[in-house]
Amino acid sequence: MAFCSQCGRKLADGANYCFECGNQVGQPPEAVRRTVFSGEVHKCPQCGEVLNAYEVCCSTCGYELRGNSVSASVQKFSEQLKNAITEYQKASIIQSFPIPNNKEDIFEFLILATSSIDRNLNKAVLNAWISKIEQSYRKAQLVLREEEDLDQAEDIYAEAQEKIQDLTHERIQQKKMPSLPQEPKKNKKRSVRWTPMTTIGMALGFVMIIVAVLIGSQGAPTRPHADEMAVSDEVLPGITIEQGKEYTFGANLSELYVARAISDTVIKVEKWTRSSISLQKEYSLSYEIGAYKINDPQSGFCWLDDQHSAFRLLLKDPRELTFGSGKEIFFTESWVDGDRYKGSNCLDDVFYYEHLHDDFNLYKAVGMSDGLVKIECWYRHLPKGEFHYGYDVCVIEPDQGDMGLQWSDEEKSSFTINLQDRQNSSLKKPVFVVFEEAQ
Repeated sequence: MAFCSQCGRKLADGANYCFECGNQVGQPPEAVRRTVFSGEVHKCPQCGEVLNAYEVCCSTCGYELRGNSVSASVQKFSEQLKNAITEYQKASIIQSFPIPNNKEDIFEFLILATSSIDRNLNKAVLNAWISKIEQSYRKAQLVLREEEDLDQAEDIYAEAQEKIQDLTHERIQQKKMPSLPQEPKKNKKRSVRWTPMTTIGMALGFVMIIVAVLIGSQGAPTRPHADEMAVSDEVLPGITIEQGKEYTFGANLSELYVARAISDTVIKVEKWTRSSISLQKEYSLSYEIGAYKINDPQSGFCWLDDQHSAFRLLLKDPRELTFGSGKEIFFTESWVDGDRYKGSNCLDDVFYYEHLHDDFNLYKAVGMSDGLVKIECWYRHLPKGEFHYGYDVCVIEPDQGDMGLQWSDEEKSSFTINLQDRQNSSLKKPVFVVFEEAQ
């Protein structure tokens, strides 16, 4: 039995309208537009200011925040890992667990994966953590919008890559195991049967040995005395370097080698690094490579010009695969003080040529001396950001036509060259480009 929703009058079966008030019966309710709020807004309990992720003090009133709990996603992830029985299950959980889209969880997973890299891990689990680092970093690039947040993510990612690189190098070194010495073969004792023919054979053998010694002593040259033997080690002529001068070589976006003259014949080489891929952080000393005598032929030292603005050296760095067995590189004179722009010879007050290859790579050519030009790669991680010094590409002699260099006019306002940079995927093979005067 139905009743009118407006006046309460009893309705007849099958009626479409109320006979008392005329209200339509069975009219569908009006569509209601609903607003759903996603996520949580964290505010300071004292002043109500909206808090950013990982803040321990309110930026407005300075109130100290306590009792921040671990996110539910990270807690659930940790519980699943704890309940895993086999290494295969752990690797499967690490790879398949989804990373949420909020900033806090992205950083939590990135930090957790980076800190979990360890040499004692199972290979499958280690590869799973490495995959998780890449996944978290890619998610950060897609979700994060603030430049400060992106820089923090890049710093953590760079730290993870350094740990992975060190671990990979360590495992390669462990594979180079020296061959085990073989046990000497035991000679089996043979019983010799003595006969008259044995006596005759031994006598003939002694006679032949005596004859050979007499003949050889007449024609053999006399062996020189040790004092009369020539010295085999070649000694280079006296090469000197100005004490206190600093030379650098930028190996890649984050690694730089510094050579400092501690005397007129000895240089000390150090490795400097910067952790941020954004290239906005200063270099810091990582470790010392060693000292080189420039007059030692094994160092491969040689000046590239008469002004002593650049030299070549056979660099050996056991911690790096590229330089582990030795590689000949060039060092150029450093014209700047401090660590922020260490290695760059192409600053605002220096005349140079430039070639903008794409939105992220700018190549600069700066004259080191009368006949020497150094090409540097400058990089930026945002399309409209500031370019920062990246690494050294090569040193060329323009007058010798190195890399097909040709001037465009007599004023030398620009030149063309077959540019090759193996660290840039689009320049793996030489590409014909033009360098113009920097404005």
